[in-house]
Amino acid sequence: MKTILLFLIVFISVHTKAQFLSSSIKITGDIKSPKSLTIDSILKAKSIILKDIAITNQRGELKYTIKEAKGVPLLSFLRSVECAVERPKELNNYLLTFKSVDKAAVIFSWNELFNNPLGEKTFILFELDGKSILDSQGGQFILYSQTDTYSGRRYLKWLSEINYHKVNEN
Repeated sequence: MKTILLFLIVFISVHTKAQFLSSSIKITGDIKSPKSLTIDSILKAKSIILKDIAITNQRGELKYTIKEAKGVPLLSFLRSVECAVERPKELNNYLLTFKSVDKAAVIFSWNELFNNPLGEKTFILFELDGKSILDSQGGQFILYSQTDTYSGRRYLKWLSEINYHKVNEN
């Protein structure tokens, strides 16, 4: 009986991790050419080490601290994405939705990322405290915005998609 119980626990644990595995980040939506980021393309980019990341909830209460994280600036990838616009002014109406494998979502405006210091402080993390995120979190990528007051609101585990879309102008 103990053997069966142990087997079930291990099976459920492995299945749950596999369920949230993101092998790439798809960049889609109202853009000229869809792209895909893999762990290899992210590892080849210039990485940055962030220290003492405090993850807080919506009330500012500390949930946990990450001693060290390794990641790449989000804009190092997004700058090469061309929005399907006729005039640059149309970019004011764009939102970027970041989605995870488990259907969670985080939204940034185009201006927030490209016309604000926040954009330079938003990262795709791939390593936490010296371990691959795959080992410690079950997915490969985390979106993290360093300038957010309540960091947990846009700390998105299992990042799998970035979707550009134009807001209805009506």
